[in-house]
Amino acid sequence: MVVCPKRNIVSLVFCLFSFVASAEAEPVTLQLKWMHQFQFAGFYMAAEKGFYRDAGFEVDIRAGEVGKMPVDALLNGHADFVVADPGVLLTRAGGAPVKVVAAIFQHSPLALIVRNDSGINSFSDLRGKRVMLVPGLNADIDAAMGAAGLTSADFIRQDTSFDIRDLVNGKTDAFAGYITDQPHQLELMGIPYRILHPNQQGIDFYGDVLITTDENIKEQPEKVRAFTQASLRGWQYALAHIDETIAVIQTKYNTQKLSQEQLGFEARKTREMIESDVVQIGYMRQQRWSDIAAVYIAQGLLPANFAVSEALFQPKESVLKVIKEHSWTFGTTLLISIILLLIMHAISLRRSVRSRTADLERIRYQQNLILNSAGEGIYGLDKQGNTTFVNNAAARMLGYAADELIGKPMHNQVHHSHTDGSLYPREQCPMYAAFTDGQIHTVVNEVLWRKDGSNFPVEYTSTPIYEEEILVGAVVTFRDITERKQAESDLRIAAMAFDSQDSLMITDPAGVILRVNQAFSDSTGFTAAEAVGHTPKILKSGRHDAAFYARMWESILSTGSWQGEVWDRRKNGEIYPKWLSISAVKGRDGEVSHYIGSHIDISARKAAEEEIKNLAFYDPLTGLPNRRLLHDRLTQALVSSARSGREGALLFIDLDNFKILNDTLGHDVGDLLLQQVGGRLKSCVREGDTVARLGGDEFVVLLEELSTQPMRAASQTEIIGEKIIATLGEPYRLAAHECRSTPSIGAALFNNSNLDTNELLKQADIAMYQAKKCGRNVLRFFDPVMQEIVNDRADLESELRNALEKQQFQLFYQVQVDSSHHPRGAEALIRWIHPERGSVSPAQFIPLAEETGLILPIGQWVLDTACAQLKAWESDSLTRHLNLAVNVSAKQFHQADFVDRVHETVQRHGINPMLLKLELTESMLQRDIEDTIKSMYVLKKTGIQFSLDDFGTGYSSLQYLKRLPLDQLKIDQSFVRDIAIDSSDKAIVGTIIAMAHNLGLGVIAEGVETTEQLQSLKHSCCTHYQGYLFGKPVPAALFEAQLTRK
Repeated sequence: MVVCPKRNIVSLVFCLFSFVASAEAEPVTLQLKWMHQFQFAGFYMAAEKGFYRDAGFEVDIRAGEVGKMPVDALLNGHADFVVADPGVLLTRAGGAPVKVVAAIFQHSPLALIVRNDSGINSFSDLRGKRVMLVPGLNADIDAAMGAAGLTSADFIRQDTSFDIRDLVNGKTDAFAGYITDQPHQLELMGIPYRILHPNQQGIDFYGDVLITTDENIKEQPEKVRAFTQASLRGWQYALAHIDETIAVIQTKYNTQKLSQEQLGFEARKTREMIESDVVQIGYMRQQRWSDIAAVYIAQGLLPANFAVSEALFQPKESVLKVIKEHSWTFGTTLLISIILLLIMHAISLRRSVRSRTADLERIRYQQNLILNSAGEGIYGLDKQGNTTFVNNAAARMLGYAADELIGKPMHNQVHHSHTDGSLYPREQCPMYAAFTDGQIHTVVNEVLWRKDGSNFPVEYTSTPIYEEEILVGAVVTFRDITERKQAESDLRIAAMAFDSQDSLMITDPAGVILRVNQAFSDSTGFTAAEAVGHTPKILKSGRHDAAFYARMWESILSTGSWQGEVWDRRKNGEIYPKWLSISAVKGRDGEVSHYIGSHIDISARKAAEEEIKNLAFYDPLTGLPNRRLLHDRLTQALVSSARSGREGALLFIDLDNFKILNDTLGHDVGDLLLQQVGGRLKSCVREGDTVARLGGDEFVVLLEELSTQPMRAASQTEIIGEKIIATLGEPYRLAAHECRSTPSIGAALFNNSNLDTNELLKQADIAMYQAKKCGRNVLRFFDPVMQEIVNDRADLESELRNALEKQQFQLFYQVQVDSSHHPRGAEALIRWIHPERGSVSPAQFIPLAEETGLILPIGQWVLDTACAQLKAWESDSLTRHLNLAVNVSAKQFHQADFVDRVHETVQRHGINPMLLKLELTESMLQRDIEDTIKSMYVLKKTGIQFSLDDFGTGYSSLQYLKRLPLDQLKIDQSFVRDIAIDSSDKAIVGTIIAMAHNLGLGVIAEGVETTEQLQSLKHSCCTHYQGYLFGKPVPAALFEAQLTRK
């Protein structure tokens, strides 16, 4: 860890620089890499607070521009300094004379952003995914994917659009972006996201770096140092005064119109990337640059012999370097010497302008000003040990006025005794040794005595003073280390507590693990070396969603703590429960400095709870819910049904002749049968339904979320019941026996929360006994009326299966006209002419055909018949120009060979495919959209037309609408019905027509029955119509006769 120099030392240095600075400010241009935002806050504040001016510069800060490389401004002389990224190594290797002078961001803000619902939890999950990357800026991301075992062939690389909405809209699976600002856009849209940072794979690049040219460093090294230090000072100020900084950006640099909330988000994330509380801003190590270069070399972007050191500015020993790299005491001592030398230098610079006396007076004033602004105590001693000067800090800490000490022996005043009160001989005092042996003496654990007789611990340095090589005295610098001693004591206590039996983990504000104890390693399997440097995500089990963690962090950020039960993953992959407590630790500035997490493994407790739960709510033989749990779920189902309006059903199942099997083959065999029956029942129901065992050979199935229509719900129940009968009727292998068993099933429907659960079970039980009386192995409903409906439906299904063979289906045709009422086509509509039932409504038999799968042969018959009719119409001048619309069901369209079937039918009848129009419903777009589009394009190439039926009532995704090769939209009759009197319907129809025209699509309105509707449609620019106003659906012969009359 790098120890930052104390603020007062830095203040001394900057005061000194200000003292010797040129009176006239030098113009300097700083080129940013991007547009103005908090990413460059330190440079703004260096200008705003006068740090650049104090260093002698007038700085012009220029925003970056899209498409322009900022380093070009440096190379062509338009900028003196540039904010760049580690890619500057490649620029250097390409022959550009550029060097890095400081690393502003300790970590690169460039990472991959994925949606929480993408299933991508790590880099290895990117296999087969689309990854949107920034060309030329992905070396660390590519290396991270390589470390995860991925090659370029394992994922789909996309060039970035710089628009995070592409991730939201599904155009990519992973988006390379700056985590300092772009995630905020996702938060505003309410999109949960996850960050994949290269450091999760051990790849950790610097982020923003400050660069200049070799020539600047060679010709003006002090200018480079001074500008760099002023910039870093600006960054220190910006991160310590975020609200003020945001206000400055919004006032002077807000060209992007960023909100205060957006800038606040950037500020928090920027602080995490800079890590100013861990390392000094601007700090960089050559070894880390070598690691970065190694990544470029491995990717073939840098030569193997690239000299990293030549790309870095490594200044020789200077005032600033001494202050930073040596201890505070040595730095302070050396600073006093430097002050004296610089004062003498300043005098010589001004000798030609002012008199030596005036200069000395001013320098003496500046010297006193600097000494009294120091936070450490400083005093001077002559060779007799008498005090020659005392700064304000020393007098304040010692409790004396300065004139009470000057001229008196300092040892006798403040250093006369040891910590325990015993006398401290002057001859042994290191302060005095400095002007006897001429050496620097540093002591880290002694006390000084105040005027009131109290003492305080100090560390001090005594440095000899020479005048013309003659030792004349010493300068002593000291500081009060009371707080440090207390902190050391607290740390010792904390260390003892850290080695407790509870698992403990400490992270930095960014969540990076800094330390774990042995109990943590014992619990998780991760050693300290394996955990430190990573985030707690290494423990993530995947059992908790983003909302869980959002609530956790909401509590931590608002109250400073959180505790609760979580499921984590050990190193060996085992998922286990634990009780986790997290506390935020804040520094004096009120900002979070660390997080402390402690947890207790509660696996044993959870196992005991689970065992108790199983015994209380589950059948021990089959593992199914028992009577108690069934009653609980049935109660909830009744309430849910009443609220949603959806029907539910209870199936009471009893195994036929189970007692005989149990008595003849034994209870062990009977138990095996019950276990297998339980497994088969679960395979017959949907997810969310309940299968329970009441006892003996009695089982119950609870069906929820059925149709809102009782008849439809009964039909759904019957389908599942028949499936259960067929499944349970299959042979069973029970030990050495092969047996058969059949069920009798009673069914009771419900949709009333006031119905008692016991009453409902009783109804289903009564229905089950009715099934027994009817010969067993059947399903019976409790409600006789409902049973009659089910029987009627079964009869209708049986008759529907025979309808094709008996040629009971017929196609009717309804004319479609243009605005001049000229026939332009027709829609083919199926009718079932039953010999006994008469005309059966399509609304009655089409849903039944869909459920039973009969829609496939019926749909093929419709297509064949329609093509035959088109062929017949070719010979008549009145009909040869008409196109014919045929409705296609979703199940029919999604057949694997649907395209081939259509081609074969068209070719067999020899029709013009451009006269055949397939009408699709919007519901078809909710499944396999890509396959749907592909099939439509194949058919479209042959000339077949497409119309989207009932438009406006279904899916209506504009995203896919523009991709579909449609020819026409059909406005649903629900919008046409009230178009003449309802302004909302009129507006909707107008919008549909305008959108269709913009997409180049035709429009036809169905259900046109009145002249008022027709006029409204014409007023909305609709030019094609269908409805009773022009003709009802009629058989082909009557249709042709109507055309002749017209």
